[in-house]
Amino acid sequence: MNNKNFRELKSPSLKELFVQEIESMIISGQLQTGERLPPERELSEKMHVSRSVINSGVSELAAKGFLEVVPRQGTFISDYKRKGSFGILSSIMNYHGGKLDHEIFQSLMAIRQLIEIESASLAAVKRTDEDLKELEEIVNNKMLLDISNPDYIAEQNFLFHYKITLASGNILYALLMGSFEPLCIELIRKYFHAGENSEISVHRHKKLFNAIKARDPEKAAQQMKEILTHGASILSRIAQ
Repeated sequence: MNNKNFRELKSPSLKELFVQEIESMIISGQLQTGERLPPERELSEKMHVSRSVINSGVSELAAKGFLEVVPRQGTFISDYKRKGSFGILSSIMNYHGGKLDHEIFQSLMAIRQLIEIESASLAAVKRTDEDLKELEEIVNNKMLLDISNPDYIAEQNFLFHYKITLASGNILYALLMGSFEPLCIELIRKYFHAGENSEISVHRHKKLFNAIKARDPEKAAQQMKEILTHGASILSRIAQ
């Protein structure tokens, strides 16, 4: 008999929802560095939660580095980009909001280029037959199953890119790419919801796959660069 202890699933608490909401407003740029939060009483009335929820949520956000509590002056949005912590990075990685702060967006695109272009080049050299099989299954079959569905194609798109980091043989590239999955998929969804042609995207990814299959690291790196550069330009236009 299986004696595994499975944890009880629970809905997020009001404090967790409050923390997520304030984090979202900060990461999206709705709340700017140096801006003062309304008093706890006002936040309690506006957000329909108790002051104890606000108080404990503010304490957690301050511990992470998103907020700074100044005695007798109030609570202010901290310069979290300069006073970063793993807690802040984790929040950004798991961000599902509708908008992303421009500086964070540009930083994410830059780190994707650093990781994925190198990964494509390495994958062309180090990929195994199993890696090729998985990549081919995605680009030639799975991506085509529901190609008109932006949400579905976004998930398959990310999976293809993630598999390339795995094929690179660099476990840290794969871990970094995997950690940004929620945020990356959110951005890729926006890309396809903006009307970008799914079939053209699949064609570009097939060219990338063929370069990896042919063990051509230079061409693989170039194809990846073209894909990421095009995607970043579209998403920047959407943001504007």
